Amino acid sequence: MNYAVHPGSLIKMLLMSTGKNQNWLSKEMKVSKVVVSELIHGKRNITPQMAIAIEKAIGYPAQNLVRLQGDYDLFIERQKNDNQVTESFISKWSLGEDADQSITYEETIDNHINTLVLAALERKIKNIKSGLKINNLFFSDLIFNRSDKVGKNITINNSLGVEYEEISDNGIIVKIRYEAKSDDMSINVVAVINGVFELTNAKDLQPDVKNYILKVNTLAILISYLRSQVVLLTSQPGFNPIQIPIINAESLYKNSQKK
Repeated sequence: MNYAVHPGSLIKMLLMSTGKNQNWLSKEMKVSKVVVSELIHGKRNITPQMAIAIEKAIGYPAQNLVRLQGDYDLFIERQKNDNQVTESFISKWSLGEDADQSITYEETIDNHINTLVLAALERKIKNIKSGLKINNLFFSDLIFNRSDKVGKNITINNSLGVEYEEISDNGIIVKIRYEAKSDDMSINVVAVINGVFELTNAKDLQPDVKNYILKVNTLAILISYLRSQVVLLTSQPGFNPIQIPIINAESLYKNSQKK
């Protein structure tokens, strides 16, 4: 694993995506505002007790938060050893179906990227009073095929596809399909997550704001669940689990419209 993300970044994104704030979360968790602030900014580690409290408040699985914290702690310890030899792979990404939007990079994420992604969402949903309700969330497909001859340096081709189905004026079904295949066909991953969402108190919203919440904020929520599930799916002895980088939900939405 060549990078890790502190669970605080994920919690902040979940709060913004659901229109909640740190004060609300501190009351739900029955902890001080300082504790929540330190947690969100990566200055405090999440404990199992905190993870359970957040699960009750937001609905995000406690075990996924604890796992993210463990991955982050392990990454930090490895960084302290300058002689640590790690496996690596190049990850090629294509967001949506527009080939011109594909990017290639070594899987390294820093706080600068996290900050840009979160700031983009925060600017859009600031002062919005409506709520986004998750009526259902499930994985319709989960596949992980791995050969016994996986090399230490491989190239994995990743893709994310998005589908929308409007079921009412304020309701929508959102589907994200993630696929990862290595060039030598030694690794094959498929994960499809579906979410049924409903926008409450939406009568005073402008159409563009309403569309943004239903099409972009829903993606931010689903991506968080998808990232955790792919880590769990691909966690095996002797193999670094595949981790989807934090994706800008707005960029993913725009690319999904270029068909």
